[in-house]
Amino acid sequence: MSTSCSNNLLPFLMNAVFLFTFLVAQQVVMPPILFIKLGIHIKF
Repeated sequence: MSTSCSNNLLPFLMNAVFLFTFLVAQQVVMPPILFIKLGIHIKF
């Protein structure tokens, strides 16, 4: 019973962790890139 439940839960958890990591990475990585691009546009 518990093994089948964990087998069904594991892919869901993996997807949730992947999604969460992806969203956090977007929030952390994208703003500096945009800021650098804006800075380059402002400087030159």
